[in-house]
Amino acid sequence: MLGVNDLYAADKWTLIRLAKAAGRLGVRVGGDVHFMVDPAYLNQVASLTSGDDVFEVGFGLCYLTNYLTRYARRVSACDVNPTMVKVVRTLGLMPIYADLFICDALTYTPPPGLTVVSNIPYSITSPLLLRMLTSYSARRIIVTLQREVAKRLTAKPSSRDYGRLSVIAQCLSSIRVIRDIPPWAFWPRPRVYSTIVELTPLLKPCGDVKVLESLTGKIFTQPNRRVVKVLRHFYGLSESNVPRHLLNKRVRDLAAGDVIELAKILVDMGVIGNNTS
Repeated sequence: MLGVNDLYAADKWTLIRLAKAAGRLGVRVGGDVHFMVDPAYLNQVASLTSGDDVFEVGFGLCYLTNYLTRYARRVSACDVNPTMVKVVRTLGLMPIYADLFICDALTYTPPPGLTVVSNIPYSITSPLLLRMLTSYSARRIIVTLQREVAKRLTAKPSSRDYGRLSVIAQCLSSIRVIRDIPPWAFWPRPRVYSTIVELTPLLKPCGDVKVLESLTGKIFTQPNRRVVKVLRHFYGLSESNVPRHLLNKRVRDLAAGDVIELAKILVDMGVIGNNTS
Protein backbone atom coordinates (compact mmCIF):
# COMPACT_ATOMS: atom_id res chain seq x y z
CA MET A 1 0.00 0.00 0.00
CA LEU A 2 1.29 3.44 -0.96
CA GLY A 3 0.79 6.48 1.22
CA VAL A 4 -0.37 9.70 -0.43
CA ASN A 5 2.78 11.48 0.70
CA ASP A 6 4.82 8.90 -1.22
CA LEU A 7 2.80 9.20 -4.43
CA TYR A 8 4.70 12.18 -5.84
CA ALA A 9 7.98 10.28 -5.51
CA ALA A 10 6.59 7.09 -7.05
CA ASP A 11 7.79 6.06 -10.50
CA LYS A 12 5.69 4.72 -13.36
CA TRP A 13 6.31 1.10 -12.42
CA THR A 14 4.98 1.63 -8.91
CA LEU A 15 1.80 3.18 -10.31
CA ILE A 16 1.42 0.25 -12.72
CA ARG A 17 1.80 -2.18 -9.82
CA LEU A 18 -0.98 -0.37 -7.95
CA ALA A 19 -3.20 -0.40 -11.03
CA LYS A 20 -2.72 -4.16 -11.29
CA ALA A 21 -3.65 -4.46 -7.62
CA ALA A 22 -6.82 -2.49 -8.36
CA GLY A 23 -7.66 -5.04 -11.04
CA ARG A 24 -7.41 -7.80 -8.45
CA LEU A 25 -9.83 -5.80 -6.30
CA GLY A 26 -12.41 -5.90 -9.08
CA VAL A 27 -11.68 -2.68 -10.98
CA ARG A 28 -12.19 -3.08 -14.72
CA VAL A 29 -9.04 -2.28 -16.67
CA GLY A 30 -8.38 -2.44 -20.39
CA GLY A 31 -10.98 -1.79 -23.05
CA ASP A 32 -11.46 1.96 -22.84
CA VAL A 33 -10.01 2.24 -19.31
CA HIS A 34 -6.36 3.33 -19.40
CA PHE A 35 -4.77 4.88 -16.31
CA MET A 36 -2.18 7.61 -16.84
CA VAL A 37 0.85 6.32 -14.94
CA ASP A 38 3.73 8.52 -16.08
CA PRO A 39 4.49 11.09 -13.33
CA ALA A 40 5.82 13.66 -15.81
CA TYR A 41 2.55 13.80 -17.74
CA LEU A 42 0.43 13.68 -14.58
CA ASN A 43 2.36 16.67 -13.28
CA GLN A 44 2.05 18.56 -16.56
CA VAL A 45 -1.73 18.16 -16.74
CA ALA A 46 -2.12 19.16 -13.09
CA SER A 47 0.14 22.19 -13.45
CA LEU A 48 -2.27 23.66 -16.02
CA THR A 49 -4.81 24.17 -13.21
CA SER A 50 -2.66 26.33 -10.92
CA GLY A 51 -4.87 28.37 -8.57
CA ASP A 52 -8.14 27.11 -10.09
CA ASP A 53 -11.21 25.50 -8.58
CA VAL A 54 -11.20 22.12 -10.33
CA PHE A 55 -13.82 19.50 -11.11
CA GLU A 56 -12.28 16.22 -12.27
CA VAL A 57 -14.41 13.81 -14.26
CA GLY A 58 -13.43 10.19 -13.62
CA PHE A 59 -11.02 10.13 -10.68
CA GLY A 60 -10.20 6.43 -11.18
CA LEU A 61 -7.26 5.55 -8.91
CA CYS A 62 -6.76 9.22 -7.97
CA TYR A 63 -3.30 9.48 -9.52
CA LEU A 64 -4.20 12.71 -11.30
CA THR A 65 -6.48 13.81 -8.45
CA ASN A 66 -3.57 13.81 -6.02
CA TYR A 67 -1.39 15.76 -8.44
CA LEU A 68 -4.20 18.27 -8.95
CA THR A 69 -4.26 19.01 -5.22
CA ARG A 70 -0.66 20.24 -5.50
CA TYR A 71 -1.66 23.03 -7.90
CA ALA A 72 -5.40 23.75 -7.77
CA ARG A 73 -7.04 25.87 -5.10
CA ARG A 74 -9.84 23.36 -4.59
CA VAL A 75 -10.55 19.93 -6.13
CA SER A 76 -13.75 17.94 -6.37
CA ALA A 77 -13.81 14.73 -8.37
CA CYS A 78 -16.45 12.27 -9.48
CA ASP A 79 -16.49 8.75 -10.85
CA VAL A 80 -19.35 6.65 -12.16
CA ASN A 81 -18.07 3.46 -10.48
CA PRO A 82 -19.33 3.25 -6.87
CA THR A 83 -16.56 0.83 -5.85
CA MET A 84 -13.72 3.24 -6.67
CA VAL A 85 -13.74 5.09 -3.35
CA LYS A 86 -13.23 1.83 -1.44
CA VAL A 87 -10.47 0.72 -3.84
CA VAL A 88 -8.66 4.05 -3.59
CA ARG A 89 -8.84 3.91 0.20
CA THR A 90 -7.58 0.31 0.26
CA LEU A 91 -4.58 1.19 -1.89
CA GLY A 92 -3.72 4.22 0.26
CA LEU A 93 -4.40 6.68 -2.55
CA MET A 94 -7.24 8.68 -0.98
CA PRO A 95 -6.51 12.39 -1.57
CA ILE A 96 -6.36 14.50 1.57
CA TYR A 97 -7.43 17.74 -0.07
CA ALA A 98 -10.11 16.63 -2.54
CA ASP A 99 -13.80 15.83 -2.31
CA LEU A 100 -14.73 12.56 -4.02
CA PHE A 101 -18.26 11.57 -4.97
CA ILE A 102 -20.08 9.21 -7.31
CA CYS A 103 -22.01 10.53 -10.30
CA ASP A 104 -22.55 10.04 -14.02
CA ALA A 105 -20.81 12.93 -15.78
CA LEU A 106 -23.14 12.51 -18.77
CA THR A 107 -26.12 13.56 -16.65
CA TYR A 108 -24.57 15.52 -13.76
CA THR A 109 -24.12 19.29 -14.09
CA PRO A 110 -21.34 20.78 -11.93
CA PRO A 111 -21.43 24.32 -10.49
CA PRO A 112 -20.46 27.00 -13.03
CA GLY A 113 -17.04 28.59 -13.30
CA LEU A 114 -14.89 25.52 -12.60
CA THR A 115 -11.91 24.20 -14.54
CA VAL A 116 -12.99 20.76 -15.72
CA VAL A 117 -10.26 18.12 -16.06
CA SER A 118 -10.60 14.59 -17.42
CA ASN A 119 -8.76 11.68 -18.95
CA ILE A 120 -11.82 10.77 -21.02
CA PRO A 121 -12.65 7.08 -21.61
CA TYR A 122 -12.58 6.30 -25.32
CA SER A 123 -16.14 4.96 -25.47
CA ILE A 124 -17.78 8.21 -24.32
CA THR A 125 -15.39 10.80 -25.77
CA SER A 126 -17.78 12.59 -28.14
CA PRO A 127 -20.91 12.63 -25.94
CA LEU A 128 -18.95 13.71 -22.85
CA LEU A 129 -17.09 16.45 -24.72
CA LEU A 130 -20.36 17.75 -26.15
CA ARG A 131 -21.93 17.78 -22.69
CA MET A 132 -18.94 19.62 -21.22
CA LEU A 133 -19.17 22.24 -23.95
CA THR A 134 -22.94 22.68 -23.90
CA SER A 135 -24.01 22.06 -20.28
CA TYR A 136 -21.10 22.54 -17.85
CA SER A 137 -20.64 26.37 -17.90
CA ALA A 138 -16.95 25.69 -17.26
CA ARG A 139 -14.22 28.29 -17.01
CA ARG A 140 -11.86 25.98 -18.88
CA ILE A 141 -11.88 22.36 -20.00
CA ILE A 142 -8.61 20.40 -19.94
CA VAL A 143 -8.95 16.92 -21.38
CA THR A 144 -6.72 14.06 -22.39
CA LEU A 145 -8.24 12.23 -25.33
CA GLN A 146 -7.35 10.19 -28.39
CA ARG A 147 -5.16 12.11 -30.80
CA GLU A 148 -7.63 11.49 -33.64
CA VAL A 149 -10.36 13.23 -31.62
CA ALA A 150 -8.07 16.19 -30.94
CA LYS A 151 -7.56 16.47 -34.70
CA ARG A 152 -11.33 16.54 -35.17
CA LEU A 153 -11.64 19.43 -32.71
CA THR A 154 -9.30 21.64 -34.73
CA ALA A 155 -10.09 20.30 -38.21
CA LYS A 156 -10.84 22.60 -41.14
CA PRO A 157 -13.84 22.26 -43.49
CA SER A 158 -13.48 19.64 -46.25
CA SER A 159 -10.75 17.79 -44.35
CA ARG A 160 -11.02 14.13 -43.42
CA ASP A 161 -11.37 14.87 -39.69
CA TYR A 162 -13.96 17.64 -39.99
CA GLY A 163 -17.47 17.01 -38.67
CA ARG A 164 -20.13 17.83 -36.13
CA LEU A 165 -17.75 17.89 -33.16
CA SER A 166 -15.46 20.30 -35.04
CA VAL A 167 -18.28 22.77 -35.68
CA ILE A 168 -19.70 22.76 -32.16
CA ALA A 169 -16.29 22.96 -30.47
CA GLN A 170 -15.14 25.83 -32.70
CA CYS A 171 -18.42 27.72 -32.30
CA LEU A 172 -18.42 27.46 -28.52
CA SER A 173 -14.74 27.61 -27.51
CA SER A 174 -11.19 28.53 -28.35
CA ILE A 175 -9.05 25.41 -28.65
CA ARG A 176 -5.40 24.96 -27.73
CA VAL A 177 -3.53 21.71 -28.29
CA ILE A 178 -1.00 21.30 -25.47
CA ARG A 179 0.95 18.18 -26.44
CA ASP A 180 0.74 14.56 -27.53
CA ILE A 181 1.19 11.73 -25.03
CA PRO A 182 2.67 8.36 -26.11
CA PRO A 183 0.86 5.07 -25.40
CA TRP A 184 3.50 3.99 -22.88
CA ALA A 185 2.43 6.78 -20.51
CA PHE A 186 -0.71 4.72 -19.74
CA TRP A 187 -1.52 1.31 -18.34
CA PRO A 188 -2.82 -0.83 -19.89
CA ARG A 189 -1.02 0.61 -22.91
CA PRO A 190 -3.51 1.77 -25.58
CA ARG A 191 -2.83 1.31 -29.27
CA VAL A 192 -3.03 5.01 -30.06
CA TYR A 193 -1.44 8.29 -29.03
CA SER A 194 -3.36 10.69 -26.81
CA THR A 195 -3.38 14.49 -26.74
CA ILE A 196 -3.85 17.07 -23.99
CA VAL A 197 -6.26 19.77 -25.18
CA GLU A 198 -7.47 22.94 -23.48
CA LEU A 199 -10.85 24.38 -24.48
CA THR A 200 -11.85 27.82 -23.21
CA PRO A 201 -15.58 28.52 -23.63
CA LEU A 202 -16.27 31.77 -25.47
CA LEU A 203 -17.95 34.55 -23.51
CA LYS A 204 -20.24 35.06 -26.49
CA PRO A 205 -20.79 31.74 -28.31
CA CYS A 206 -21.35 32.22 -32.02
CA GLY A 207 -24.63 30.34 -32.00
CA ASP A 208 -27.49 29.02 -29.89
CA VAL A 209 -26.32 25.78 -28.29
CA LYS A 210 -29.55 23.81 -28.66
CA VAL A 211 -30.05 24.89 -32.26
CA LEU A 212 -26.44 23.98 -33.11
CA GLU A 213 -26.82 20.55 -31.52
CA SER A 214 -30.04 19.89 -33.40
CA LEU A 215 -28.88 21.14 -36.80
CA THR A 216 -25.44 19.53 -36.78
CA GLY A 217 -26.87 16.30 -35.39
CA LYS A 218 -28.93 15.99 -38.56
CA ILE A 219 -26.92 17.41 -41.43
CA PHE A 220 -23.60 15.79 -40.51
CA THR A 221 -25.16 12.34 -40.83
CA GLN A 222 -24.88 12.99 -44.58
CA PRO A 223 -21.57 14.86 -44.93
CA ASN A 224 -21.02 14.12 -48.62
CA ARG A 225 -24.40 15.31 -49.89
CA ARG A 226 -25.08 18.81 -51.15
CA VAL A 227 -26.35 21.14 -48.45
CA VAL A 228 -29.55 22.02 -50.29
CA LYS A 229 -30.55 18.35 -50.63
CA VAL A 230 -29.89 17.64 -46.96
CA LEU A 231 -31.90 20.69 -45.86
CA ARG A 232 -34.75 19.66 -48.15
CA HIS A 233 -34.69 16.16 -46.68
CA PHE A 234 -34.72 17.20 -43.02
CA TYR A 235 -36.49 20.57 -43.08
CA GLY A 236 -38.36 20.81 -46.38
CA LEU A 237 -36.35 23.82 -47.59
CA SER A 238 -36.10 24.70 -51.26
CA GLU A 239 -33.15 26.23 -53.10
CA SER A 240 -34.70 29.68 -52.73
CA ASN A 241 -34.32 29.40 -48.94
CA VAL A 242 -30.59 28.64 -49.09
CA PRO A 243 -27.98 31.41 -49.57
CA ARG A 244 -26.54 31.32 -53.07
CA HIS A 245 -22.95 30.86 -51.90
CA LEU A 246 -23.95 27.64 -50.12
CA LEU A 247 -25.99 26.03 -52.90
CA ASN A 248 -23.16 23.96 -54.37
CA LYS A 249 -21.41 23.15 -51.12
CA ARG A 250 -21.49 19.73 -49.52
CA VAL A 251 -22.13 19.46 -45.80
CA ARG A 252 -18.47 18.62 -45.08
CA ASP A 253 -17.47 21.90 -46.79
CA LEU A 254 -19.50 24.10 -44.42
CA ALA A 255 -17.42 26.32 -42.17
CA ALA A 256 -18.66 27.03 -38.66
CA GLY A 257 -19.89 30.43 -39.86
CA ASP A 258 -21.90 28.78 -42.64
CA VAL A 259 -23.61 26.50 -40.13
CA ILE A 260 -24.46 29.50 -37.94
CA GLU A 261 -25.93 31.26 -40.98
CA LEU A 262 -28.11 28.26 -41.80
CA ALA A 263 -29.19 27.94 -38.17
CA LYS A 264 -30.34 31.57 -38.15
CA ILE A 265 -32.34 31.04 -41.35
CA LEU A 266 -34.06 27.98 -39.89
CA VAL A 267 -34.86 29.79 -36.63
CA ASP A 268 -36.21 32.85 -38.48
CA MET A 269 -38.43 30.55 -40.56
CA GLY A 270 -39.69 28.84 -37.41
CA VAL A 271 -38.43 25.47 -38.61
CA ILE A 272 -36.28 24.87 -35.52
CA GLY A 273 -35.97 26.72 -32.23
CA ASN A 274 -34.58 26.65 -28.73
CA ASN A 275 -36.82 23.77 -27.70
CA THR A 276 -35.65 21.55 -30.54
CA SER A 277 -34.26 18.22 -29.39
